[in-house]
Amino acid sequence: MFGLLTKILLSPIIVFVIAYIYFGDSRKAVLVALLFYSALSAFSLFTSGIQIFLAMGTFNIFKFVKKSIKIVYMLVMLIFYWLAYVLIWGTNFAI
Repeated sequence: MFGLLTKILLSPIIVFVIAYIYFGDSRKAVLVALLFYSALSAFSLFTSGIQIFLAMGTFNIFKFVKKSIKIVYMLVMLIFYWLAYVLIWGTNFAI
């Protein structure tokens, strides 16, 4: 659970701070942090997909359900973050 919390909160915040220092613009820093979080989520989605495939092969239903819920939660949060960005700054995705 702590690893998931660290991934969700600390990694994008660190990227945001570095991008804010580099660009000097909060919109660009949020966009870079959001792109970084999206890349982490894509990698996590890939590894979770492999784990779900292995859980199906070994008929481990609890691991299958746990990983499926994790994937759905991750995708919902990612969509929420992107929608919040679009609502606040519009569709300006230029870095």
